[in-house]
Amino acid sequence: MVWLLAPGRGCRLLIAVKVRAGAAAIKKTIRGAGREGDGARSGFADAQMTIKQLTKWLAVALGALVGLVAFAVAAVYAVSELKLRKTYPVPPTEIAVPADSAALTEGQRLATIHGCNGCHGPNFQGAVFFDQPGVARLVAANLTEVARTYSDAELARAVRHGVKRDGRGVAGMPSAMFYDLSDHDLARIIAYVRSRPRVDNTLPPRHVGPLGRLGLVLGQYHLEPDGIDHTRPRLAAEPADRVAYGRYLAKTSCPECHGPNLRGEPGRTPSLVLVVPAYREEQFQSFLRTGVALGGRELPLMSDMARSRFSHFADDEVRALYAYLTSLSAADSAR
Repeated sequence: MVWLLAPGRGCRLLIAVKVRAGAAAIKKTIRGAGREGDGARSGFADAQMTIKQLTKWLAVALGALVGLVAFAVAAVYAVSELKLRKTYPVPPTEIAVPADSAALTEGQRLATIHGCNGCHGPNFQGAVFFDQPGVARLVAANLTEVARTYSDAELARAVRHGVKRDGRGVAGMPSAMFYDLSDHDLARIIAYVRSRPRVDNTLPPRHVGPLGRLGLVLGQYHLEPDGIDHTRPRLAAEPADRVAYGRYLAKTSCPECHGPNLRGEPGRTPSLVLVVPAYREEQFQSFLRTGVALGGRELPLMSDMARSRFSHFADDEVRALYAYLTSLSAADSAR
């Protein structure tokens, strides 16, 4: 503002008043700015406090999560270890094992049909038959050594019940399928195994990884004795009854791949109840001898198994198998 006044005392007084008023306004403005600055500094401090609190809570939550994971891992390990160390109160049962040459020859045939050398090696020297990182490494024992430390009754228990000499369970051996083996057949298999020369073979130990242990805890995997009714009466093995004998042969040879009811494993193997009736008896016999399926087809896995294992079935055994498997299809159709 410009004052157009003549010089004089009144003018000087008026100018002084305006100057003082202007100074007061400036001070007030400065004080206000100071208060605004204080407010800004206070807001910044509050923001810093909020970030510190958030960081603290995140650290607490992360620590809790790490602790929870560690507890879960420890729990899975502890529970799975209990399962792996579990012992089974299945007593050994005496079995009369022959030693004549005819028994050894028959034992070799039966051991081949039931695939003993498929896991234990061509000379029964033992082998790793499953090895998947993170899941498990499963090892079939060196039978040429086991046969020299186990009694006949202990060998029979291991085969039928999946229970080792120390009472613990085996993993991966189809003992549920072998449970129904007759004394006659099992005794000859044992006789043949005992006749084999000892083979020195260093095998790695069985190992169960974290995924395998989790599977044990969740029930996805189990040791063989846990899947067997150890008190169930065994199937009769009477060749005079063709269908009943076929049932015995099928139940002790086929469930390993086709499941306990022989109706296949979804996504893996077909139902024998549906497949076998498509064959005439002579075609079925030819398939088990040559591995060549209907239409001249080569089947994954089954063709090789037919040639290496099932080609050793006798003709009457193949006829019994065919009679039983086709009877299942007829029974299903009648329902």
